[in-house]
Amino acid sequence: MKALKFELKKIWRQKKLLWLLLIIVLPTVYLYQYHVPQPAEYAQSLKSKTESYQSQVARVDQELDIKKFSDQLDEQGLNHSKLIKDVRAALSEWVLEINQENWMAVPKKEAAFLEALTTFKEAGGVLPELGGKELDVERQKNAWMLVHDLPYEDEQHPISPHLFMKEAGSWLFGLAGVVVLLLFFGHTLVVEKEQHTWLTLRTQPIQVSKHMIAKFTSLLMVLSVYVGLVIGLSLLVSKLFGAGALYTAYPHVLSSGTDIYIMTSLEHVVRTMVLFVGVGMFVFALNILAATWIKHVFTSFLIVFSILGVGLFVTDFFPVLQSPVNPFQHLRFTDVLAGIPQETDWLYPAFALVWSVVLVSLAIVLPESERTLLGGRVFKPPFRSGHTRRSNGSMISNVFVFEWRKLLRCGQFFRVLAVLCLAIIMSYALISYEAETKARTYMASLEAYLNAIELEIKDIEELIGSSGKQPDGKNEQVDRTPEQWMTALKTIMMLGEKALDSYNSGNTKPLADYQLFHNNMLDNSKGPILFGFESYGRFGIEASIAEKEWLVKHDIQPLLPGDFMTNIHEQWQENDPLEQVKREKFKEENTKVSDSGLYSLYMFFERYGYLLPIVLLLFLLGAGFAGEQGKKRPLHYVQTQPVTDHAILYGKIIHVVLIITSVIAGLGLLIVLIGTLFNRFGDWLYPILHYDTRQASTAPGYEGTLTEFGNYGFHFISLGDFILRELLLLYLLTVLVVIVSIVVSVFFKRIFNVFLMTVLIFVGGFVLTQTLLEGFTYLSPFTYVDINRVVNGEIATQLDQPLVHWMVGSAVLLIATVCVMIIGHIGLKYKKRG
Repeated sequence: MKALKFELKKIWRQKKLLWLLLIIVLPTVYLYQYHVPQPAEYAQSLKSKTESYQSQVARVDQELDIKKFSDQLDEQGLNHSKLIKDVRAALSEWVLEINQENWMAVPKKEAAFLEALTTFKEAGGVLPELGGKELDVERQKNAWMLVHDLPYEDEQHPISPHLFMKEAGSWLFGLAGVVVLLLFFGHTLVVEKEQHTWLTLRTQPIQVSKHMIAKFTSLLMVLSVYVGLVIGLSLLVSKLFGAGALYTAYPHVLSSGTDIYIMTSLEHVVRTMVLFVGVGMFVFALNILAATWIKHVFTSFLIVFSILGVGLFVTDFFPVLQSPVNPFQHLRFTDVLAGIPQETDWLYPAFALVWSVVLVSLAIVLPESERTLLGGRVFKPPFRSGHTRRSNGSMISNVFVFEWRKLLRCGQFFRVLAVLCLAIIMSYALISYEAETKARTYMASLEAYLNAIELEIKDIEELIGSSGKQPDGKNEQVDRTPEQWMTALKTIMMLGEKALDSYNSGNTKPLADYQLFHNNMLDNSKGPILFGFESYGRFGIEASIAEKEWLVKHDIQPLLPGDFMTNIHEQWQENDPLEQVKREKFKEENTKVSDSGLYSLYMFFERYGYLLPIVLLLFLLGAGFAGEQGKKRPLHYVQTQPVTDHAILYGKIIHVVLIITSVIAGLGLLIVLIGTLFNRFGDWLYPILHYDTRQASTAPGYEGTLTEFGNYGFHFISLGDFILRELLLLYLLTVLVVIVSIVVSVFFKRIFNVFLMTVLIFVGGFVLTQTLLEGFTYLSPFTYVDINRVVNGEIATQLDQPLVHWMVGSAVLLIATVCVMIIGHIGLKYKKRG
């Protein structure tokens, strides 16, 4: 009990709970403020949905009326005519309540509409667009709402207490929450070993088992505090702003295949908390076990995160391991939450407890030792050659040499490189597997598509031979005769078969000819878009055609899968669940993946893999002055030498700049080298889509391609040039992040506070830039954190600010770095005076 009390006092006096409270409050308030302006859109989205229903019902009603007046309806048809009018009347009453925003009455009116619609369908009526799984979900959810007497609410932008609690939990009870807790409190044992206070504790008449159990129990109590703060603050924030009553029975709908399951929002939140606590228990226990062999905090985090990353990677790669018995499967608990509850779900918390007990027991039983991540000696002799030598360099160069030697002797640099190499190898394995899987799926779908075209050609030939008429529904949107349509189908059949044969022999270039012809068939000379591609939009089709023309012109192999380019100008309906399903399927089928060297590096930026080296380099190099304080206080020794504080500052900055230069360059070369060895180098001239803003595309002398969609334009950048621009921004951004951390260390003595303030500066700056500086986004260095969306023009297009550009970003990041250095210089000057 005394050991536990000691651990709790230590956590309290470190004031980390206050930082944790701040970390929870900031995203909670921001999330709520983000959703507050949105409720007006909910009524509009429901109106759009019901307008679609009204148009479909009205069309069927009119068709039946026409047949009724022409005496073309039998008894069943007359019954359909009567029932469809009942459907139309119930729908009108439902729409009326929506227009009046009478949300308590909406479920009853919707129920009347669903009942009328069901009666119509059971009588043999046909409304093909109003049915299927979506209607089943609506029916079951509506029945739940009526039983519990609940009003309808906007679940896309939740602000009511029960829905906002669920929304906040989905963010803060995820892997990000586990990482935050581990970074804040996970090093409780290893930091004592690093500062040698663990030796003092070992001299006390307390068993090691009591020490370990006390530490683990204190971490579980912190985990409980975190869970309570998230739930309490989410309810408090929503209640303070007067967002309505708390309905814990509000439905949370889950579906899998044809199965539909409804639980209360409270049950969903409790389920989330239980799985989250289980993951937290396992991670804390693993960290305590690792700390028994590790002496340094940074090394401990590297090892723990590496183990978790490898375990998650292997579990994702092999479905047979996705069982509650596997502790790394627990890290995939968001996937478990997205599925329908199973009878075996209780095994997750049970095995989390079992594994926690096992790991803590091992930490107690196994002997303590000091190990490094890559082996080697913990203690090294002070001089390699056994004697010193005089340096004739300047003060700054001497500090630089000192920092470099210190980095090498600590061994952290090579550990970071090892973790980066491991992450790159695992990521490349996933990309290679994904690319191969998608390529096989695409070619199989192409073969099936060609078989369908072959049957269609036979049908057209038979129809032309018998009547000479155009087949209904085949090409009613185009001005083509049946013969022209059949010729087009035969051409695409020929190109497709050639592409299949060439692909089987290892050549994918003929695919570009097939895809170009296929895209041109949909284009229809700037007329209506065919085959239900209206949601994809004119911009996407024109960009896809231009891409294939580029490939053919430069004789470049197309990347798989898909015939089209996903883009930001697609016209999918945001509030239509069926449209969103189609959107996700379309994105999955047309997102290009390749394990070639250059494209692997492109995907490194596209999937935000570049954040990992930024974080690792921040922790490796960003401690600055804070890393030389504490109990050992080497900074005091350095200050006794003939060097100034400013020389120490600039020596550190030069050191980190050179290290970052070598790491970023080596990282890019390594990714390209691995891709080249296992596949190929890639095409430097492969086209990457760049969005042009409306201001740029409508300006005189515009040289890109201007589309018919909102006067938006585009042009292509070669893959090689695109990657060079991304690497430049990554280099400047990493330098800025680390130098900001070093300057922050001028004002804060503790490493934890330095890193936390640095993260808060960049996260807060990014959020404030998006919300308060909309007209001057290009001037903020935080804008350029999202490197890929800056270089491809996406952010500039969405904000209609052409100056959000990679060249402007490079200048802004460079100027921001200089300004931060000036702040550090002034801060040291005034601190010395103080």
